[in-house]
Amino acid sequence: MNTDIEFLSRLVSIPSETRDVQECNNASELMREYLEARGLHCAMEKLGDRLFLCAATTPGKVHDYLFNAHLDVVPASPELFVPRIDGDKFMARGSSDCKGAAVAIAQALCELVGKADVGAVFSTDEETGGATSAEAVRLGYDARKMIGVIDSALYMITTAHKGIIDLRLVAHGRNAHSSLPWMGDNAIDKLMDGYAKLRAAWPKNAPDPDGNQWFDTYSAVIVNGGTAHNKVPDEASLLVNIRYTTPGDADRIEKFVRETTGLEVRRETWCQPFVCDEREPIFARLAEVMRRAWPDKGVDFIRMNGATDARHFGRSKAPIAVLGIDGGDCHTDNEWVGIAGIGEMAQVICDFCQG
Repeated sequence: MNTDIEFLSRLVSIPSETRDVQECNNASELMREYLEARGLHCAMEKLGDRLFLCAATTPGKVHDYLFNAHLDVVPASPELFVPRIDGDKFMARGSSDCKGAAVAIAQALCELVGKADVGAVFSTDEETGGATSAEAVRLGYDARKMIGVIDSALYMITTAHKGIIDLRLVAHGRNAHSSLPWMGDNAIDKLMDGYAKLRAAWPKNAPDPDGNQWFDTYSAVIVNGGTAHNKVPDEASLLVNIRYTTPGDADRIEKFVRETTGLEVRRETWCQPFVCDEREPIFARLAEVMRRAWPDKGVDFIRMNGATDARHFGRSKAPIAVLGIDGGDCHTDNEWVGIAGIGEMAQVICDFCQG
């Protein structure tokens, strides 16, 4: 299937940074116009002032298959929303993450009208947590046979990804003049000491010799403390981003961090891992379709370290797979998507849903 480059160009030209609700709404409206003009059933849902589009080849909220991609992007300078083409690479902010995938789903929906029962949720805040996908689930959008989220590695079928816990470690001390440090209790020192204990106690934080990456990790990401060079601070904090593999493990991990560091611990962000059994029969058929499309690519099952909106669809009884399109350099000035790959993924969706 050929890629609709003109529509892709229009979509990526909208600077739909997640924080800009109006531009995200504009991207949703453009997608709605494109699909309605081609016979799709569209419902524009709202979460606060934020719009998100649910579209399908048949009326209703529950379909045989449901696909998801997001229309919001991370911030970028204005020139990155002007698309450019370099060979088969289509380059622009959001081209790979995730508007190229959205176009693949849209083209597949158009082709499947009257041929299969397929729906899609185009979320608009995935980059900051995916509340619109969660709202779609709450509203009853679901699938009978399989849910596909397109936001992962090309040629692979992702059946699990890690959950997220953001824990803020807070140390409390006592102010003093920095020339008389013994008169105070330095919160930064206490914070550093507590974090050092966490680093020493964490089982591992790097792949083993066999390259295994499926384990819990932590990363110190934001540190705050002190207000003046001549004042011992009485409070300091460190935000630690934890990625974990086992559903239901968040409370245990938070307790471990609190007891290990001896610091106050505040949970700021949390979501469950997404885990699905790769032995689900429908995944075998999906893999067969993908291997026919890309016979030289070694299609396989993987688990990923990052998170996607797949976690929000976990309440569904339908199996969930995370797929990807040809692209790279996401969130950088050189983000790109393969032009041919968009049409190829659209064709894979069509072949799979008609199987």
